[in-house]
Amino acid sequence: FVRNPFEMVLSNYFYHAQDPTPEKWVHIDDPCEYNYGNGKSLASHVLPELSSRTKITDKHLDAVVTMCRSLYRSNPRMKNATFYDHLLALDHWKGLQLATAQMIIASSDANKGMAGGDILRMAQNTIKFQNLLTSPSIPDKQRENMHLLTVSMDNYIKDIRNVTLQFLDFVLGSNDTVVPRDMRIEKAEEQVEGAKKKKKSNVHITQGKHEDKDELRQLLRDDPVLGLILTEVEILVNDALARSEDLVYW
Repeated sequence: FVRNPFEMVLSNYFYHAQDPTPEKWVHIDDPCEYNYGNGKSLASHVLPELSSRTKITDKHLDAVVTMCRSLYRSNPRMKNATFYDHLLALDHWKGLQLATAQMIIASSDANKGMAGGDILRMAQNTIKFQNLLTSPSIPDKQRENMHLLTVSMDNYIKDIRNVTLQFLDFVLGSNDTVVPRDMRIEKAEEQVEGAKKKKKSNVHITQGKHEDKDELRQLLRDDPVLGLILTEVEILVNDALARSEDLVYW
């Protein structure tokens, strides 16, 4: 599963800025902590792959760290405030900038591995999975039988039934002899019903609740620090999804 990075960071911000917040780790996190316990940064782990497919460099990520620190505990009145306190106190744009920085550069070391760096991790995972298809370490005969399906979380949210059927066809093949079509449809319908029940009680559903989403999305695209990174990841994600559209299920 992948998600459009712009939609991902918007959803992340509005989700964690709820009052009360659904997750406890926002009370202990340092969103600007980009190093692991061994002193190595998240960037040092992901840039080898990202630099081969995107324009993202260490300078871009350093700029995110600088921006993050300019927003987090930079005000004397907020010197002891938590990450969550900042999400509540900052206006939507600054709060989104801070939450997005956490999703890009944070190692997750400050919150015991609960969250952080999701945007870069998604990009790296996308590249790594694609590299497997051409890896010389895998015998030719095995590579001929390797296929990769990348599923859009945004599409899944909009059309659970058909995306579930697409996944089942990828795993089981188009031949209905082993697993009949009606059984696949039944399982897809169960996914739809399960999602409906979850939506009634789940505060993680943030679509359509905020009138300034379009404005904030455009601010992200135009932002000199965040815009390039998110756009490069968007290109990567869209390319992976386009490749999946060309798959033929045997």
